[in-house]
Amino acid sequence: LDGMALCDWLSLRDTWHGRWPDWRFEELLVMAQVPTITSVSRQALVSGQRPAELGDLTTNAHEPQLWRSFWLSRGLDESRVALESLSLDRLPPPEAVTSSRVAALCLIDHSVDELSHGASLGAAQAIVSLSRWLQDYAPRLEAVIETLLQSGYAIYLTSDHGHVEAIGMGRPNEGILAETRGQRVRMYGDAAQAANAHAAFTDTVIWHDDGLLPEGCCVLLADGRKAFATSGDRVVTHGGLTIEEVLVPLVYIRKVHECH
Repeated sequence: LDGMALCDWLSLRDTWHGRWPDWRFEELLVMAQVPTITSVSRQALVSGQRPAELGDLTTNAHEPQLWRSFWLSRGLDESRVALESLSLDRLPPPEAVTSSRVAALCLIDHSVDELSHGASLGAAQAIVSLSRWLQDYAPRLEAVIETLLQSGYAIYLTSDHGHVEAIGMGRPNEGILAETRGQRVRMYGDAAQAANAHAAFTDTVIWHDDGLLPEGCCVLLADGRKAFATSGDRVVTHGGLTIEEVLVPLVYIRKVHECH
């Protein structure tokens, strides 16, 4: 579930306990990759690789191949591996969900992330939107999970990053200098450019040479709960270093009869 924060999972878990009494959850926490943006943290998640090994950190277009490569290196035939997007408000589940051939299936659903990015009134609106999501959208997702459980899959639900409410402190006016421009993070291929932006926006942190990012990649993170947004605006976003963005749930879902 792209963008599912720990607080989102707690609401989801409570709802699912009531709807699916034969589901059991084993809950862990994992750390999202910094910067906690989708093109970095989700690519790392589906590939099992450090960002330095990924090549392009500005797009998620390579995820299907990264997922296949991971499983091919572990002995699965390419025809038994699939990565698909879910858009259950518009489309039925992909055929891979019911395929008897597929053995390693990654399903990516963007709907929770879209809720947070659309929360122009801050965290309070995100909470209300998630409540509606649990009512209208979640049952379709639950049906997919139940189908997979009935087919014998081991189900792991996780997220690439969380989200946080942040207050705008203005936007750097840099044109194309920043390779990635988010509300909590900006990525540069040149340390001097990052230093210039840091000098202009002192409520920031320069992140580089961490042994995980590519050599020469320099990241400017909004500090605390600030955002590269119109000054004073309240936004729900991600990319930074807060606990809410970095710590995400990893949940093993199984049927109650499998617990004995």
